Amino acid sequence: MLNHHLTRLIGLGPLSWADHQVHLSLPINQFLNTGIDPKVIPLPHEFTLNRALSAQLYHSFAKGAIPIFYLEFGLWLTDVAHHHLAIAILFLITYHMCRTY
Repeated sequence: MLNHHLTRLIGLGPLSWADHQVHLSLPINQFLNTGIDPKVIPLPHEFTLNRALSAQLYHSFAKGAIPIFYLEFGLWLTDVAHHHLAIAILFLITYHMCRTY
């Protein structure tokens, strides 16, 4: 029973960190790399609430989840975000296997 809960917890931590990197850190860094004044950059929660704002930076965000299913991202994950996403998927699959075993 303990392994079942630990794998779920360990799986959701990297998943939330990868989500944070893709939806908050990468757009803010994209603005900073283009030379926009930091005072003009929108607040972090506006990237998650306003899809049009994210679509201005990354065009695949305008299509929603459809590019994920056809492997046409347009937004390449950084190595660290991709690593955390892979670890999260691995532990969530392990969680499911421990739960159904």
